[in-house]
Amino acid sequence: MKTNFKYDRISEKLKQVINDVIDQRIEDLDFITVVDVEITKDLQDAKVYVQIVTNDEPTKKLRILSKNEGLFKKEIAKKVQLRKIPNLYFYQDDSLENYNKIDNLLKKV
Repeated sequence: MKTNFKYDRISEKLKQVINDVIDQRIEDLDFITVVDVEITKDLQDAKVYVQIVTNDEPTKKLRILSKNEGLFKKEIAKKVQLRKIPNLYFYQDDSLENYNKIDNLLKKV
């Protein structure tokens, strides 16, 4: 499968900026890390996958992220050169939970 380095580079920059904003500007989002950012080919939308380490209502944390989309977009506009800033959609990354389930199943065998 052919990868496009332009989109990979933009995704990494977005990931870095969003992580920085979470760490430095938003107080209610402790123990959250951006794991991956997938952008569409037209750069209109970006799916942001976050790892929520605490057991405090993940949906509440995702709502806080969504409410701060304007702050994220403002920082992205400052630090990443794009013609249009993508709309951000936040999702919880379940890969660690899936890994643990598979690991437990393999231990039972």
